Amino acid sequence: MSGRVLSILIVVFISIARNADAQNGYISMQDGLSNRFVTCILQDHNGLIWAGTGNGLNVYDGYTFKSYYTYSRDLKLSSSRINCMIEDAAGNLWIGTAKGLNRINAARTSNTIVPELAGKHICSLTVKDDIVFLGTTDGFIYQTDTAGTTKLLYNEHRDVAINGITKDDAGNTWFFTNSERKLFRLTPGYERDPNFHFNETVPSNFILKGDQLITASHQQNGLAIFNATDGSHIKTPFLDSLNKQYNKPVFIYPSRDNTLWVACVNGVLIRIDLVKKTVDEFSQQFRRGYFGSVINTCTEDNNGLLWAGTDGGIVKVSSSSHAFKAYYRNPDQGRPDEFVSTRGMIEDPQGNIYIGSYKGLLQLTHSGKTTAPVTDFSFNPPTGDKSQTVIPFAMLWEDNKILLTSMLHGLFYYIPSTKKFERAATPSPGRVDLELYGLLKDSKGATWVGTNKGMRLFDRATKKLVMPPGWSENDILKMGLVWTIVEHPETVLWAGTNKGLFRVNTSNGSITHYHLNSVPSLSNEEILCMAPDDDAIWLGSRGGGLMKLDTRTDSISYFNTSEGLTSDIVYGIVRDEKYLWLSTESGISRFNIATRQTKGYYEKDGINNNEFNTAAYLKASDGRIYFGGIDGITAFYPEELEEKSFEGKIILTSLKRGNEELLPSAAQSGLFHVDLAYDNRNLTIQAALTDYYNPGSNRFYYKINGKDDHWISLGNQHALHISQLEAGDYEIEMYAKNMNDRQSINTLTIRVHVAQVFYKQAWFITAMCVVILMVIYLFFRQREKELLRVQKLRTKIASDLHDDVGSMLTRVSILTEVLKRKNNSGSYRGQQEIEQIAQASRQATSTMSDILWSVDARNDKAENLVDRMREHADTLLQPLHINVHFNSHTSHHRIIDMQTRQGALLIFKEAVNNIAKHSNATDVTIQVRVEKNEFAMSISDNGTEISAKSGTGQGIKNMHMRAREMEAELVVQNGSGYHVSLVKKLS
Repeated sequence: MSGRVLSILIVVFISIARNADAQNGYISMQDGLSNRFVTCILQDHNGLIWAGTGNGLNVYDGYTFKSYYTYSRDLKLSSSRINCMIEDAAGNLWIGTAKGLNRINAARTSNTIVPELAGKHICSLTVKDDIVFLGTTDGFIYQTDTAGTTKLLYNEHRDVAINGITKDDAGNTWFFTNSERKLFRLTPGYERDPNFHFNETVPSNFILKGDQLITASHQQNGLAIFNATDGSHIKTPFLDSLNKQYNKPVFIYPSRDNTLWVACVNGVLIRIDLVKKTVDEFSQQFRRGYFGSVINTCTEDNNGLLWAGTDGGIVKVSSSSHAFKAYYRNPDQGRPDEFVSTRGMIEDPQGNIYIGSYKGLLQLTHSGKTTAPVTDFSFNPPTGDKSQTVIPFAMLWEDNKILLTSMLHGLFYYIPSTKKFERAATPSPGRVDLELYGLLKDSKGATWVGTNKGMRLFDRATKKLVMPPGWSENDILKMGLVWTIVEHPETVLWAGTNKGLFRVNTSNGSITHYHLNSVPSLSNEEILCMAPDDDAIWLGSRGGGLMKLDTRTDSISYFNTSEGLTSDIVYGIVRDEKYLWLSTESGISRFNIATRQTKGYYEKDGINNNEFNTAAYLKASDGRIYFGGIDGITAFYPEELEEKSFEGKIILTSLKRGNEELLPSAAQSGLFHVDLAYDNRNLTIQAALTDYYNPGSNRFYYKINGKDDHWISLGNQHALHISQLEAGDYEIEMYAKNMNDRQSINTLTIRVHVAQVFYKQAWFITAMCVVILMVIYLFFRQREKELLRVQKLRTKIASDLHDDVGSMLTRVSILTEVLKRKNNSGSYRGQQEIEQIAQASRQATSTMSDILWSVDARNDKAENLVDRMREHADTLLQPLHINVHFNSHTSHHRIIDMQTRQGALLIFKEAVNNIAKHSNATDVTIQVRVEKNEFAMSISDNGTEISAKSGTGQGIKNMHMRAREMEAELVVQNGSGYHVSLVKKLS
């Protein structure tokens, strides 16, 4: 193998090993911890985990670490070497360092270095009634508070460290030093208490529990109890026995359930109950050659998870793991041949458990004591190859002996009374290649054996495995390797094989095969285990997870890792009243039959090993469940694993507007407000659930009130990115659930205001409306000014023309009359020309008057036009004794444009002139109507038909021409009277 390939494999192995360790509860520098030597741990009021190390202060949300040092921009510390820390009732975090005391406020937004203690090496802290008490390495005890008042209480007058400082309810101060190695008690006046005489070797750690003083000393006494009043030693047989088995305790921590966590040297961690006098060990997770084994500190979080700080990082330990008992486990994780890989199990009438393994048949006695293999097998292969020792796989109890299958060597009996084996079946000729697996005794007493080539019947009379009556060899062989066999109901057998599931009706021999392409179909064809239910069969598969075959509807339901199973490879199924317990390739899954909720248990929870084996499962008569794996047995009582109260909170760990972080240094819970600009509407929310048991399995949900009023699942993604929200106000809510479907005790709420784009905002719209109105006003104002200017100009032109040209035409007319009177020559020609000049001047004057009247802006109103028409009709027709009926309906203040007034007036005059000259009418009816959008005029008489010879043809043409110019509709009727109609749309 090349060096490059070997290097890649080493890197991959290290990566896999580290990820596996992280899964099992190990947290190291590779996960973001600032330093491997952990000195102190606590969980703050928000639920975050804080860890002090030899180089840096760390805060952990279950996913990532954030670290603080002396050079940090935010929360800058007096020293990066953290010795101790404590949180007061107000939520302030007090950090004791090698160069002073730091106070981080409850919001985690600011850090204050207590000036009076600058440079002091703080080695112990405690808090009582909002007062912080601290000990230093040079023998001083101080008190301080959030108001900044610091006071020296005690001076040992020696260069000694004040360790383990504690205040009791009577006001006494307890501590021990590292020089005299003694424990001291000070009175409320901070004097040595003369009534307390402690003559034992200094403890490495101590706690006060009522009137008892419990100490841990790795040098002399081990774990000991003293009278807290006078210091006298209280000896108990329980602790004497405990100290012989677990010597050199270095740390004690009180659990929430009144038990004690005790850490000993070499990574030994136990939990003891002084009342029940029981001991549970949790040392398995510290036995890693590359991981720290010196436990410096412990703390228990709100959900009972223990955090142990070591010289190699942090180890998480589930407090529920005392429910799991390990048997046949290799204690040193040594050579592979020292592992006890297990197979089938059975219980005898006395409650003893027999276990098949690769080391032979093992026995676990009713008292819980393990034994060596019950005997050496004497039925090795003829070759004498010891590596081919018979391996028990499945077992049955019958007639005071155990019937067992061996994967490679046939069917055997074991007789417990004689501790002897005997062969139950001799392989048939040509069948020596059969491997035996599943085993079942049905309701009729027949014994069925699963082989690598289908099912067989065990014939006790002939001691042979035979074909079932009526079955063809093809029926048998198509089953393949039969892992397991169950009967449900009577006469119906179910065979789980590597080629699917077979339903066999033993009464009629019918066989139904379920596989990947059948209807219904399996999620995986290799069925490793089965558990009958009322009207169903539960199936465990190699890669397809858990399946439920409903025998009433012949339908199949599927459950896998997406529903929370620890693995899709299920080796064993045990059913109790409420749950299915599944042994898998990666831990134990508890499946709630009613709710379909799951919970996983791993090696970090106390189980023997994460990897289990096929056929290695059993529910004993006392309700205890046994699962066998590659390294021994895990046993537990299900009732001991019932959940306690859940106190997990969802907390906000990051809130970003675009790339701008809005959240202070540490996470918070509660109500938040965010303002987003119209051009920066990207919001990123990161949250965490303070259940650190298995953070990767926590699930998050959100909804946006004001947009989507329903809950949306994020799965196990703890970050939510929202972009392009419409302008408005929203309320984003989030909650979380842990892997057991336990919901967070709070809901996170973030109120968001998205600003409207400026051109849609009220001020802008108002301003634009004002501007538009101003423009419109100025436009019409200017138009009005222009109209007034034009009107003035028209009026001036009309006046000038009237005054100048009118006067000239009048003079011409007058002079013509004078010439007529003076013309005495009698010349008809001259007299006629003078008359023509006079008539032309009069017509010019009249036409000039009409034009000037039209141009004059003072005549723009409809009433001026009507008056002009009425005046002309009366002037021209009344002298001819023609009755004029003039009717008008007008809006007198309606303005009519100049072209319409001029055209209408000239058409009117032409029509009236025609009536006056040619119609011989006696009555004329004139109607004028001026409305908002229309001008209408009609003229009718009762005269005779006007002949074309009367010279009116050119006049009518002019009328039509003027109507076209003014875009009006003109109708002239010359029949029974003379009728003129004019209609013009007004703008």
